[in-house]
Amino acid sequence: MPHARVVKELQKSVFHWGVLSGKYVGLGTANLEAMLMGVPIVSNVPANLFGQPLLGDMENYLFTDGKSQTKIIIKLKLLIADRRLREKIGQNGRRFVQKNLNWGKVAKDMTKVFGKVENLR
Repeated sequence: MPHARVVKELQKSVFHWGVLSGKYVGLGTANLEAMLMGVPIVSNVPANLFGQPLLGDMENYLFTDGKSQTKIIIKLKLLIADRRLREKIGQNGRRFVQKNLNWGKVAKDMTKVFGKVENLR
């Protein structure tokens, strides 16, 4: 699907549900794009993905373990029923990505890591 169409579909979305599989779970591009557009996400991304708990369940995303259908349904129902909750989580998710995953911050964090590695030599 062309990216322009993905953007149009996200603009119409009430939420984005993305459960990632595998031993190591990341945030994923689709989740990032949805968050940047203010679309609330429901995902199994761990809150401490970035080494410290920056993601907050019911704050900037909705956490589900991705395994319990009952828990997933409960979260989806909450989100569908409450427009204010969708708006809050969507906007907080957008702010999270803008603050924590912008190129300037990522470059600064990587420079710190490389500096620590260099100091180990």
